[in-house]
Amino acid sequence: MKSGTFNFWIDRDTSPDAFSPGTRCRWGVFEIEGETCTVCSDGPTLAATLRMGSENAVRLFRIQFTPGMERRHMVTIGWSRGWVKVLLDSKLLAKVQVTL
Repeated sequence: MKSGTFNFWIDRDTSPDAFSPGTRCRWGVFEIEGETCTVCSDGPTLAATLRMGSENAVRLFRIQFTPGMERRHMVTIGWSRGWVKVLLDSKLLAKVQVTL
């Protein structure tokens, strides 16, 4: 697996209710090994899915995620050598092994 990263900002001014129950938000789409990966939140959960919407979709991760909305946060999703890491403000939240 070739390494890479995807970053996005969580900002209370542009998405104040993003991680509230019942709120869904799409944060972005990027590629891992030529596969399209979509990052979404559904209430206090953040998930990344390869080939979202297809019959052979693969969930890379689904984690509990409730960032404080008092300030702006950077989320980084990095992948290398079969592992995906999710970081919030440079602090590791999850590390998941992936086989593609």
